[in-house]
Amino acid sequence: MNTQSKKYVWSVAIILLILSFIFVLFFNNTTTRNNVTSRSLILNDIKNEGNIQPGSQHNDGSVVTTKVAPINKSFTQADTHDFFSWMSIRGHFSNQERQDYEHYDQKTLEALADNGDLKAIDALGDLYLNKGDAKTAAIYFERGAVRGSTFAIETLGIILTPGVSTQEENRRSQVLESLAMIKTMALRGDDARADMENETLIKHYEYLYETKLDLTQEEQQQIDKRATDIYNTWQEKRREMGLGDFDNSQPRGVKNFFGLFK
Repeated sequence: MNTQSKKYVWSVAIILLILSFIFVLFFNNTTTRNNVTSRSLILNDIKNEGNIQPGSQHNDGSVVTTKVAPINKSFTQADTHDFFSWMSIRGHFSNQERQDYEHYDQKTLEALADNGDLKAIDALGDLYLNKGDAKTAAIYFERGAVRGSTFAIETLGIILTPGVSTQEENRRSQVLESLAMIKTMALRGDDARADMENETLIKHYEYLYETKLDLTQEEQQQIDKRATDIYNTWQEKRREMGLGDFDNSQPRGVKNFFGLFK
């Protein structure tokens, strides 16, 4: 096998590895994507606590179809490392990483969470969701969001999604709040996943209420402003905690990988 052929085979191997990881993370992760449905069902059944305002106070998908582009031969080993590191920092942990925390009791998880452990914070959020306590769950997910987890922001967006029991007069304002949360995820640099989640939430709304969700220009401006307000509030909390400003950058490996799905 000549040098050029070896490089091509190596490129294919890297892409297959990454795609396998994404399949597990997006579609087959029992704690994340498979739990999105159960999370949504839980949350939709307990939407009677009133409006929840993330950011200003304690606040509290889905199968995604993507089109894979031809293999990007410039995707290197360094890109692979960048991608996995970036995903972990943003709270998008593998199934195995999450399962490791299932063995900890609540006291241990709380101690780890107090030290900024994102996996422990996420585990506590899931713990309260499974108890049907969305408000307490969202307190933990907001803590994760402040510490940099865009997965936590995504979950907050799901928490805010209107459900079957949501009164008709509250549905639109609630979905706008949910979409604003997902917009905040995009402001944090996780725009590819934010775009997918945004589409999913809109389709869920339209399916659930059998009505088209056409946003007006004013509503889109409202979403953008609300997202900026949430972002700025969390940014200020980070500064108070001595964490510094958010890092919203995307390494080359992340840009190259998500470029495969455009």
